[in-house]
This record gives sequence, structure tokens and C-alpha cells, in this order.
Amino acid sequence: MHERENLLYQSEGLVHPIVEVIQRRDVRYLRFGSGGGWQGAMRTDGLGRPVFAYQRAFLTLLESMAAEIIQPESFLSMGVGTGTALRNLSQLFPECHLNGVELDKKVLDIALKYFDCPSPPQAEFWVGDGIEYLSTQERVFDLIFVDAYLKNRVYSPCVQPQFVQLLASRLKTDGIAVLNLITGVPPKGGMGKFLNAAKEQFASVLLLPVSTSPAVMEQNVLGVFTNRTDIIQLWTQQMRHSLNLSFWQRTWWPYRLVNFE
Repeated sequence: MHERENLLYQSEGLVHPIVEVIQRRDVRYLRFGSGGGWQGAMRTDGLGRPVFAYQRAFLTLLESMAAEIIQPESFLSMGVGTGTALRNLSQLFPECHLNGVELDKKVLDIALKYFDCPSPPQAEFWVGDGIEYLSTQERVFDLIFVDAYLKNRVYSPCVQPQFVQLLASRLKTDGIAVLNLITGVPPKGGMGKFLNAAKEQFASVLLLPVSTSPAVMEQNVLGVFTNRTDIIQLWTQQMRHSLNLSFWQRTWWPYRLVNFE
């Protein structure tokens, strides 16, 4: 039996044909059409733990940075979605300058109205293609999160080898890029080429398969690209005791996190 859904909002998007906001018990979801995958979610019961596993993984990375007083001054979210990443940054690093790029203005409006996404002047937004944004401005960031997921796939230009150089050029020397990827570990085919290009550009390329499926199966994998070599140890330590993770995640994620070779 399917869990009951309460449709809070439905509209034609400017890029996506249908954009919906769905409430299921104490979780609110964003979806592109009734047949599309979930694009983001937020608990409405006051509990702060992210709904999706890859967002929990990103939050524990932020927690590990906060524990070591690694203070990002600037953050870019490529793909705003429901604003989960921006919301977590604002809570852990209130002085950080927040920036978001979203392809569909309708999605951005929904994030601000239905999902408590940080709003101007706390956050600055640009509507359009994220790669175009990176290519046409010269700003550099301490932290970039690439979460460019369409109806049922990752936006393909964001997993091409040439994107790695552009991403690196918009990071500060010790900056960190985090990517929501769909792959198995070890990666194959085009994803393998993309990650090999990342390995040539960054000292550390970390991969964390976040589902309960065997790592070799295709799933959400959080990728972390950085020239810092201490992140894997700091992140692993934080995973082991983060209250934002389930018991299974605290137990197994430290073993599933790998440095791509």
C-alpha cells in the first residue's frame, strides 16, 4: 500500500514540465512530475536530520569541518533544489556567504516558500545554467556543492572530464568540491574517465556510496574533490558519532568511504 500523499502545490515549471510539492506525514518533498524522482525533501516535525542519505553525508562533512574550525567564507550550491545544503551551511556557519544557482526559477521560488531555504540578503541567487555561471564569472569559493539532478539523472555536463578543470578554477587553494553522483564503486565507463580527470587535478578524490546496497551497484555516491589530504580522516571520525546518521550509517560509512585511485 502506498503512503498517503497530500499535494500542496503543482505548477508548470519554466524548465521542468510539472513541479510538485508533496507532503507525506512529517516529510515534505519536491518532485518533477508524478513519475519523476524526488528532488529534495525536508522534515516538518522539527527534527533537523536531512531526509536523504547523501544530504546526511554532506552534513557530516560540514560537521567535521566545524569541529576542526575549518570556516568556509563562501559557498556555492549548483542546483538549489529544496535548499537543504544552503540551510545546513547557514546553521553551522552563519557568517558564510551563501550563493545558489538554479536552472528553474519556479524551483527556486518553491524552495523559498515551502522549504525554509535561506533567502536574500542571507543568500544570493542566480537563475540559469550552473556551468555557464562558473564560466562567466571569476569568483572563487571555499566550498562548492554540485547537486545538478534532473528528473531521473545527473545533468550530464557536470560529469564530463572538462568540467573538472572549470570546477578547480573556481575553488580556493584548499577549497572543497562536493558532488552528488550516480555510480557504483569502483566506477566504470564515462564516470571512471570523469573521476580519473579529477584525480589528475586534485590531491584527494573521495567516494562514499550512501545506500545499503553493495558499493558496486549504481547508487547515490557523494564525491569530494580537494587538495587537502586530511579530510578523509576528519570526515571518518565525524561519521562514527554523528547524531544525524543512523546506526547503520555510523557503523558502515567509515568503511565504505574510499580514496579513488
